[in-house]
Amino acid sequence: MSIFDISLTGLYAAQSRLRTTANNIANVNTPGFKRARVDVVDNGQSFAAQGGARVAAVSSQYAQGQLDFTANSLDLAITGPGFFRLNDNGNAVYSRAGTFQLDGQGYLVNSSAMRLSAFQVDAAGNPTSQIGDVQIRATASAPQATTQVTLNANLDATATSPAAAFNAGNPASYNFQTTTTVQDSLGANHQLDVYYTKNAATNSWDVYTAVDGNTQPGVTTIQFDSAGKLTAPATGNISLPTVTPATGAAPMNIALNVGAVTQLAAPSSVSTIAQDGSRGGASLSGVAIDNQGNIMARYADGQVTNVGRVAMANFPNPQDLLLLGGGVVAASAGSGAAVYGGAGDGGLGEIQGGALESSNVNLEEELVNLLQAKQAYMANAKVIRTESQTLGTLFKAMA
Repeated sequence: MSIFDISLTGLYAAQSRLRTTANNIANVNTPGFKRARVDVVDNGQSFAAQGGARVAAVSSQYAQGQLDFTANSLDLAITGPGFFRLNDNGNAVYSRAGTFQLDGQGYLVNSSAMRLSAFQVDAAGNPTSQIGDVQIRATASAPQATTQVTLNANLDATATSPAAAFNAGNPASYNFQTTTTVQDSLGANHQLDVYYTKNAATNSWDVYTAVDGNTQPGVTTIQFDSAGKLTAPATGNISLPTVTPATGAAPMNIALNVGAVTQLAAPSSVSTIAQDGSRGGASLSGVAIDNQGNIMARYADGQVTNVGRVAMANFPNPQDLLLLGGGVVAASAGSGAAVYGGAGDGGLGEIQGGALESSNVNLEEELVNLLQAKQAYMANAKVIRTESQTLGTLFKAMA
């Protein structure tokens, strides 16, 4: 090659560095942006080689950026390797930029309306292997039938057994009563009354129940030790008789947990009664995402629903991912196929909710690169100018 051609390759390489450095500097404040690096190699210099320089690759550098904490719980940052998986009109794309929001249909989307992907959950709220879009009901939660009632109370150890046989309508036939509201599968309220009767055995009580004023069949005996601690049932759970609501809801199977009930020489009283049912219909009050990517929707009635687990991906060679713009990349032959998992699984990083990963561009380093690229560009241009002047002088001498 001529000196002109060799110096032109140097100009092209320097221009590529200038362009890449300018792009890095322009995105110094872009969340999730990864700086690019220009790799320049020589063409060799021999009788057969062309000489000069060439750009071998322009590759993204996936060093971790700092975390900037925000007031938005839907902002997500990845600490460690991996990418968010996004659905771009049916195409899987990936990003480190975690600026998400709920759209009008309740989907979690980024600023380009690409939907965040998650491992879907089963009926019990446990993540499955199926990946799909994250959709959160923003206006109402589904009814949740009561399955457990937890009682924290004391039964008076000085109480005596009633003379009359148990009858819910006769207060003299029992020593203590608790009342709480439970829900069926349609969200309808039902009144659950529990009656406690001291029986003839030492430290022993009989437990009766009624739902909506209807006494349920059967009786359960609970026992305490000499220190007033529950000994039976050993699990603390009493399985109440199945109730079939008149509303058409599914049969209600409720466990009464009396593990925190004591028998002390103090008046019978209740500290707390809690139950896990919900009427539904409550509005969404917030969304929280934990370090493992579990997406929890919170409703005004206190119900918390797991709607999915954020799906993450990594690649054998992420430097060869295709840059699509907008902080989004796609798999290529050079990057290899995506390997999916949850946050913290298989070497994937964890997720920090309420934070964004900042750009990993170091401004001081980029300014140094800018000066070096400028000097290289000017030096190559000077060689071309010098060669041009030399040839001009030669042509004049030959004229």
